[in-house]
Amino acid sequence: MLNIPRSFVTPETTSNITEAMLFDEPYRSSEYSVEEIKTEILCLKRLLRCTLKFLSFKQLRQLVLRRLLRFIKDVMPHPSCEDIFEDCIDAVKEFYMRLNFKKEANLKTARIANSFLKVLSLTPIDGSKKKGDKERAKAVRQLQEDAFAFWGLHLFEDMDVNATNESNNLSLSMAEAQSEKGQQHAHSLWIYLQHQQHWECIFNDDEMKKFRQEYDKFAKDTKRIQLSMRVALKKFLTLCGQVFEEMKLCIIKPF
Repeated sequence: MLNIPRSFVTPETTSNITEAMLFDEPYRSSEYSVEEIKTEILCLKRLLRCTLKFLSFKQLRQLVLRRLLRFIKDVMPHPSCEDIFEDCIDAVKEFYMRLNFKKEANLKTARIANSFLKVLSLTPIDGSKKKGDKERAKAVRQLQEDAFAFWGLHLFEDMDVNATNESNNLSLSMAEAQSEKGQQHAHSLWIYLQHQQHWECIFNDDEMKKFRQEYDKFAKDTKRIQLSMRVALKKFLTLCGQVFEEMKLCIIKPF
């Protein structure tokens, strides 16, 4: 419904991913009404929260990360996301809470998430600069600040995850100016596209196709049964009406 462009990974794509592809891709408009899109965004937010609460991060890290990145990249910048923006920020905070253990996998995930958060902090909600945009950018920036306070220069440099954090005297802005590299953001986008390709493979898997066919058959059978029940109910109500009319005639008929 949001008309979000889906990116497919090809051999050409994987060898030509650039930082600009992450930061310069415009958001496309949708043919649906604002209220319809708001409803869908609310459902997507709940889906994300359920993902963060109930899916095993250890076993399904890729799915959780992919869903979060797609949400940050394609849903949160949408104008209709304005009313639930704080809820979305809370969901991202919950995701970051699951990374507060100094492990190599968590560090890599934090680096990828940081790239997408930077995109969001630089993206106006509706393409114009408003006061609300500054507040939202500030909230996103605070998430980045919190991650930097925990990981330090590890977010930008290839260091041992257990190495001493030497960023005590550096702000996030100074660290970005000193150590941030465009290749890192390009790599984050590459990971995101790889996750998406993995999902497409699963979605088009033979077992998944069989499941969708069985689900479609079940939906058709359910629809047919419901239609049959409505027809039977209509006949029953019609018969009840006829009996009622006959009873009225018997009551008012003179002796």
